[in-house]
Amino acid sequence: MKKTKEKYQGFTVFECLVALLVISLVTLLINDLIRVEKQLRESNQLSSALKWHLFLIQLENSSQEWQYVSSTQQSITFKDRLDNHSDNYLIIEGGQKQLKKRKRGGYEPLLFEVADWSVRESQKGLSLKVEMSDGGHYESLFYQWQQVSEE
Repeated sequence: MKKTKEKYQGFTVFECLVALLVISLVTLLINDLIRVEKQLRESNQLSSALKWHLFLIQLENSSQEWQYVSSTQQSITFKDRLDNHSDNYLIIEGGQKQLKKRKRGGYEPLLFEVADWSVRESQKGLSLKVEMSDGGHYESLFYQWQQVSEE
């Protein structure tokens, strides 16, 4: 007579080890993905601050060539410093999620990913507030931009 082995229902030790290995690898992978996502979010925030500072530098450089004339809540108007008699104006305005410099029909983008922005005049100077698409809020006060009196 032949002996037959009894077959038991269930998993072998090898199958259990493979399952544990897969679960631990997936857990480690998810942990690394969360860490990378956090780093990307932080670097994006840094990138937003960097864009804001580059924008401020561009405005400062523009103010060397242009005289501040006026502002509304959504635009800033400058006039050419060298040519007081011409109607050569430069306007900084928003639209299409960007701030742009408009001059003689053309425009140059200055700051991208802008959710909202506003300009406010005060005794101290011109205040510019910007909210970026990533949620960053920035504000700067330009003391040198005083209202030009028409003579």
